[in-house]
Amino acid sequence: IAPFYDRAFLKKFFEIVANFLRPRTFPGMVKHLVCVDGSREAEKAYQSAISHFSPACDELILTTGVRNIGPPPNIPVGLHTISAYDTANAILEKDARALLNTYLARARADVSGRPGAPCVCATKPAPAHTPVEDRVRGMVVAASNPREEIVKLAKSEKADVCWVGNRGLGGVQRMVLGSF
Repeated sequence: IAPFYDRAFLKKFFEIVANFLRPRTFPGMVKHLVCVDGSREAEKAYQSAISHFSPACDELILTTGVRNIGPPPNIPVGLHTISAYDTANAILEKDARALLNTYLARARADVSGRPGAPCVCATKPAPAHTPVEDRVRGMVVAASNPREEIVKLAKSEKADVCWVGNRGLGGVQRMVLGSF
């Protein structure tokens, strides 16, 4: 008999799928790093992070990346204006900060007042005096390659979980272009 027709196999398979889809609980304080950019995929990542966030002890770090623009490398310095690029980068960063502030206000509203399980892990306890609103923060990452900077941020913040939406590519596009 093929394994797909075996009842025990099917029962175990659906058990694994159900466990995968069930919201997880992590022991102790967990640092969640969520990358947001306003896309539908980033919204899914945000919703997943919020559903796994425990207001009793977790920390939520929202971030958005801005790719700094600069002059093309093959154009001599005297033929372009650096201040134009600085102005464009400032506008991009201002828009990213506005998006991040929208997500921060929403996240604080989503997690405040929610009941949470008490923090049970002695290795990474959350400070009891810190209100949940103070454990939700955000930062804009502005760099020539924001992906690398977000990875550095995750390492420096010692994030336990990173929530990132995919690019929304179809199967063929994902296979040809890759996930990044």
